[in-house]
Amino acid sequence: MTVYENEVAVAKIAIAPVPDQIHIATTCDANLTTPVPGARCLPVIAHEDGSPVTADHPAHPGELLVLYAFGLGGVPPGVSAGDASPPAADPLLPSLSLSLESALRNWPSERRIVKPEFVGLTPGFAGLYQINFFLPRPPFAMPTFNSPTGPVSLTVGGQTSADTAIFDVAQ
Repeated sequence: MTVYENEVAVAKIAIAPVPDQIHIATTCDANLTTPVPGARCLPVIAHEDGSPVTADHPAHPGELLVLYAFGLGGVPPGVSAGDASPPAADPLLPSLSLSLESALRNWPSERRIVKPEFVGLTPGFAGLYQINFFLPRPPFAMPTFNSPTGPVSLTVGGQTSADTAIFDVAQ
């Protein structure tokens, strides 16, 4: 790519496109919410009814969840980069993997691979993707520590990048 200043070429920049640069959306992303100083940055994961997955309202095995992310790659045909997605955007077919395991270090856990039900742009947003998936049973037997929930680590992996989110799941 050539950079011009006053119609004069001033620099040549080599551009190396990447198929993905995955970032799971969090409550601290200024383009989604108004960040609260000092608040924990939680992943933006919603129950099917749109309510957020939180420690007080955890996800349940068998439930359809919606995870929001940026940087999954190109947009589907008919949507221009930077434009808000139409209400019925076509699904993407990216090389995407989802895996779950215990978020507790040194706790025995098996990694579970999860197949997304839908991956595509979120209607009404530019560049925001949603990944819909059914939550399998937790991939481990968790200590309860007098709590009915436990932390699960979900990794979204693409061709060149990955990101991980930790959220609460009811046992």
